[in-house]
Amino acid sequence: MSNTFKDLSSLSSVSENLLQLLQFRLVYGGNKLFTLQLMEKWMSQSLHTDKLEKIQRDIDQFIIALNSMNRPLIRKLLRRFFKNLQVLPSPKEILLSLQSFCIRILNDVIMQNRFRFNDEVIEEGFLLSNMNMATTFSELENKVNEWVQLITEELNSIQKANGFNRIEIAKRWILENLEKQITVEKIAQQVYLNPTYLCEVFKTETGETILDFVTKARISKAKYLLENSNLKIYEVAQKVGYSDTKYFSKLFKRHHGILPSTIKELKIKKELEAEK
Repeated sequence: MSNTFKDLSSLSSVSENLLQLLQFRLVYGGNKLFTLQLMEKWMSQSLHTDKLEKIQRDIDQFIIALNSMNRPLIRKLLRRFFKNLQVLPSPKEILLSLQSFCIRILNDVIMQNRFRFNDEVIEEGFLLSNMNMATTFSELENKVNEWVQLITEELNSIQKANGFNRIEIAKRWILENLEKQITVEKIAQQVYLNPTYLCEVFKTETGETILDFVTKARISKAKYLLENSNLKIYEVAQKVGYSDTKYFSKLFKRHHGILPSTIKELKIKKELEAEK
């Protein structure tokens, strides 16, 4: 219920206040009387930072799942987000959390896709972030679910149109540059991802860390070179990005159970036997 007014010119501000009061139905349900005085009292209450921080962590994980297009995980994390959102005690905290959710997702998908994104999806995200599209919690949840579905469809179409699979591009770049100094930052530049996000998305999609993938690729190529070339061990090490031959030999044995020198000896032995 608004305050009493007589001047029609104030109708616009009164309407805005009433829209704000509708947000309280998300927390306290319908069939209740909400006044501006009650709204001011509730909105002035201190925030529950521990609950808000938990929701921010949920949003972090959701964005990672969105980047990797892991649909089952997206649905699971979205349900968890709303479960945590529903226990927040005030519309102010729900509003802040929803704004963070929508704006952080919009920022990520726009930046990661180099500003090529559907304007309607962006506009709807901003409307949702102000809770202007729902008057009940279940309605809000449905609207956000529909919005996320639009985002995943848009991301899918962008990736199909551009053949843009970030993880495959990252893997290919690694395999083509094994002899060079490889860092997460350099890989991230190739796929337009934040380095931290790249590490998490890579692990989610492949089940292994970037470091593990790089090491396995280097050791695998080293084994091939040892068995199929006349390169010396230190030359093989350099070809796969290791300047320290002792470290390379130790790492090689950890993966294959034998030293590079043993493989060279076996190769020479086979060649001598073939000449007889």
